[in-house]
Order: sequence, then C-alpha cells, then structure tokens
Amino acid sequence: MGRALREGGAPVFWTVNGTQIKAREYARFVFPVALEHGVTMAVGILLSALMGGVSRSALAAASVPNQVINVYNALFSLLTSGAAVITSRLLGAGDRREAGRTIEGSMLMAVAASVAMALLSLLLAEPFMRLLMPSAEAELLNESVVYFRVLILSFPFLAVYNVLSSVMRAADNSRSPMLAAFAMNAVQVAAIMALMRGLRMGMTGAALSYLLCRMAGAGLLFFICLKEHERFRVTVKGMATPRKEILKRILRVGLPTSVESGFVQMGYLVANMLVIGLGTWRATVFNISNSLLGMASMPSAISTATVTTFVGHQLGAGDKPGAKRSALRILAVGFAVSMTLSFSIAALGVPLSGLYTDDMETARESARMLWILIGYNICSISINTLDPALRVGGDVKYVMWQTTLCVWLIRIPLSWLMAYRMDMGVAGILWANILSLAVRMAAGWIRFAKGKWMNMRV
Repeated sequence: MGRALREGGAPVFWTVNGTQIKAREYARFVFPVALEHGVTMAVGILLSALMGGVSRSALAAASVPNQVINVYNALFSLLTSGAAVITSRLLGAGDRREAGRTIEGSMLMAVAASVAMALLSLLLAEPFMRLLMPSAEAELLNESVVYFRVLILSFPFLAVYNVLSSVMRAADNSRSPMLAAFAMNAVQVAAIMALMRGLRMGMTGAALSYLLCRMAGAGLLFFICLKEHERFRVTVKGMATPRKEILKRILRVGLPTSVESGFVQMGYLVANMLVIGLGTWRATVFNISNSLLGMASMPSAISTATVTTFVGHQLGAGDKPGAKRSALRILAVGFAVSMTLSFSIAALGVPLSGLYTDDMETARESARMLWILIGYNICSISINTLDPALRVGGDVKYVMWQTTLCVWLIRIPLSWLMAYRMDMGVAGILWANILSLAVRMAAGWIRFAKGKWMNMRV
C-alpha cells in the first residue's frame, strides 16, 4: 500500500493510489472546516435578521464598525498568516519543536498588539466613527458609536482565536477550531436570545454577544493548544518569552500579507463609506446582499485553509509537483461548490432577503444584487486558492503588490465613478469590485503557472 501518511511526526503522502488517499485526507480536513463555517454563517444570519428589526438603520449602523474590525483582522494577518505558513512548512519538514516556538511567539505578539489597539480605539470611538461616517444621519451615527464601543472590547479575544485556529489548521488539526467555533456560536445564540430578544438591548446586546462568544472561543482554543502534544508543544512560559529570531521570521512572511490584507479591508471600508453616502436605504440593500454573499463565499474560506495546510506540508517535504496538483484540485472542487451555491442563493434571493427586512422593495433590490455578485464569487474562489499557494511558497510580496494596486488603482476610483458619476448606485460599487478582482485573478494565474513560488525561501 505504500508508506504511512505520518512518519516521525511529519506528513508523508502515499505514492500508491495517491489521488484516492489524498482525496480522503482532504475530506477529513475539509469537513470540520466546512461545518464550522456553515454554523458560523447561520448564526450570522440570525444576528443580522434580529438587528434588522432593531431599527431601520441598524444593519447600516453595524456595517462600518464591523468593517473596522475586519481591517484590524487584516492587519493581524501578519500573525495569522505568517504563523500558519511557517508552522505548516516546519511540520512538513518534521520540525515540531520549532513549530511550537513559532506558535508561542505569535501568541505573545497577538495579545500585546490587540490589547493596545482595543484600548486606543475605545478612547477614540466617537471621533473615529464621525471621521468614517461624515454624511451619516444622526440616528445611524449614534447607533454605530454604541455598537463599536462594546464590539472593540472583543478584539483581543478574536485576535487570539484567529491565531490559534490558523496554526491548528496548519498543523492538520481542523477538528479543534471546529469545536471552538461550535462553542462560540452556542454562546452567541444564547446571548442573542437573552440580550436582544429577552432584555431588548438592541445594538448593545448585539455587540455584547460578540464579546461573550469570542471570550469563549479564545479560551477553549487556548486550553486545547496547551494540551496539544502530538503535533507541537507550547507552554505559558514560552508564550511570555520574546524570541527575536521567531518574531523576525513571522514578520518576514506575515508583513507583506498584513499590508495586502490591510489595504484590501481599507478598500472595503472606503466602499462602505461610499455606500453610506448613497443613503440609508441603499446602505441597507448593500449590507443585505453582502450578508447573503457570505454563504456563497464559504468555499473560498475553506479553500484558503486547505491550501495553506496541504500545499505547505508538501512544499516542506520537497514535493513541488504534488503541491501544484493539490492547489489545482482544491480549486476545481471549490469552484464547483461555489457556483452551485451562488446560483442557488441568487435564485432564492427575494425570500432570503426577506429574512432581513419586511420591506419588499428592499428585498427585491437586494435579490437583484445577488445576481451581480455571482461574478464576485467566480473571481473569489480562484484568488482564495491561488494566492494562499503563492504565500505558502514564500511569494508574499508579489501577492501584496498585485492586491494593493488592484484595490487602490482600480476598485476605489471605479467605485466612486460608477456609483456617483454614472449613477449606478450599489450596483456600481459591486461591479467596480468585480473588475478589480478579475485583474487580481488573472495576475494570480500567471504567477502560479510560472512556478517561481515553489522555489522560494520561507
């Protein structure tokens, strides 16, 4: 039958019937990731539906604070992506000790930086929201400030959770992040029912549900990580001990990804600001269609985690042809699933949009946007499969530059031009994003095909 899948702690893919065995391994890894994202998505829909009933501006009011958290998360991809890539490559080479030290270093950086960012944001919450929403109506602005002040308290826990879940998956353990996600979602559902339905705390209750669930998820993953001995070993003392060489390595790999993700999320933030400028009704349409887009985008997130793990392990073990084949197989499966979901959700657009609003005009307009967003998912699945392959190979600077240039030289100018000057409204902002993603996708395919990413140092 060939060699065992694990030898001396390092992943070794079988050479006999390789495709069949790899498919089985992919399924074992992907199923928990898919289940985790599916449950999280369902809870997100429940929360958005309840928020839609708080006030006519509640969904729009939550959009900018949520996008700010996404920008912060993007900056923290310095840790999540850097630690995951290095951990995957080290475990592929069988170096469990150095993998553990990498995780300890990433945790120290995550706690220190996230607490500092949260405290600063809490102090500047109101002027920050006013700066980001200069044309917002008074009710919308007030709701955003209230929501953001509570939401930002959850960020340190979210940062810890994201770092630990990414390195767990990189270590070929997708089950633990799934269990932590289940715990988070159970806590959030209970909090939503108690705070929003029971106590009717509105936006404050919604933000508190995020705080409580992220505390639960981070705590559980931290406990699991300390008990992990099969793949790596970490200690509290190790997490409190700065190691220059580890921090430098994480920065070298993660910094370009952080810059890239930061610019992307800032682009989304600018897009949200442009949407707010179109008025509360259009902002609501935009946020409903984007919420539903998340369901169809789920294969993209799964592909990213799967590519980082399997392609990283194969490159670490020196199997370059296998790494390239793995990325293409993951892309093929992800594309098929993504398109099936995209067309199904678009076809059910009106009843699905009706989960968020009682206004049929808003539901119909949101459903119309879903057909446009199919173009987004065509590009997204390729980008979220090929870009992680380039990153795990070490080609992080190329991905950073192509992404940054596409967002700021194509997406942002086109968003303003199409939404305001061409009077296309929300549709113009969506089309501008799709066009910028199409250029990113083409650039990624060219770089992937050349193969330089398989020969770089991490």
